[in-house]
Amino acid sequence: MNATLKALAEARLTQAEMDQRQADRALERANQLRPGGAISVQRIEEADTAAQVAKGRVLEARQVLAGARAGKRAQEIKLAHTRIEAPMAGIVSRRPARLGALSDGAPLFQLVGKGELELVGTVAQSAMAQIEAGQAVLVTLTDGRKFNGRVRQVAPAIDTSSQLGTVRIALPDAAGIPVGAAAVGAIETRQNSGLTIPQTSLLFENGGVFVFTVADGEARRRPIVLGPVAGGRARVLSGLGAGEAVVALAGAFLRDGDPVTAVLGPEDAGDPS
Repeated sequence: MNATLKALAEARLTQAEMDQRQADRALERANQLRPGGAISVQRIEEADTAAQVAKGRVLEARQVLAGARAGKRAQEIKLAHTRIEAPMAGIVSRRPARLGALSDGAPLFQLVGKGELELVGTVAQSAMAQIEAGQAVLVTLTDGRKFNGRVRQVAPAIDTSSQLGTVRIALPDAAGIPVGAAAVGAIETRQNSGLTIPQTSLLFENGGVFVFTVADGEARRRPIVLGPVAGGRARVLSGLGAGEAVVALAGAFLRDGDPVTAVLGPEDAGDPS
C-alpha cells in the first residue's frame, strides 16, 4: 500500500515540476514582450500568478512524496521486526515457536550452527581420566551407519547420582544423521607407556606426588610424575622404573630410610606394566 502511494507521489511531483517549468517559460516570454507593449499588464500578471501556483504545487508534491517515503520506511521497519533471521547457516534441531503465539523472550528455534551435530554421551567415572578433548571417536548409529567424530568437551564434574561423566563429541560430517538419534561412540584414548601402581601408593605434599620404593630393606621417598588414575590404578609417567617395588599401604607412616620388608601382593606379582 505504501509502495503504491510512494509511486503516485513521485508521478505527481514529476508532473508538477513539468508544469512549473512550463509556467516559468510563459512568464519569461511575457516579460520579454512587456517593454514593447505587445502584451498587456493583465497577461503578465496572469503568467506570474500561474508560475507562483505551479511552484506551490511542486512544494506540495514534494511534501507528499516525503510523507510517502517515511510511511514506506516505517512499514519496512515493522516488517523487519516480524522476520526471524538466524545468525548463521545451520540445521533447525528444535522449534518451540508456535504459529500465532506471542513471544515471551524464550528461544523460538534451536539451531545447529553450520550443520555440525554433536553426540552427548555418558562415560563411567573410572574411564573419565583417560578422555580428553581432541581424541578421535567412531560413532555408530542404531542402524549400523558409522561416522567419525572428535571429543569436543569433557565435563569437569561427575553426576553424583549416576556416577557418570558427560562427554560432548563433535560430528563435522553429520549429513544424514537425524537430530535426536541414539548412537554409541568408541573413543580412541591415548596410549601411555608409563607404569601403573596401586592408587593407595600415592602420597601428596606441597602440590607434588611421591611414593615410597623399597631398596635394600629400606623405604626410599621418590617423587613421580602422575598420569591418569582409573580403576584403583595410577599411571606413572616418570620417576619409577619397571620392576621397582613400591609401598602400597601405610606409606603415610613411613620416613625416608625406615626399614621395611617387601611383600608382593597378588595383583602386583606381574605388574607394573
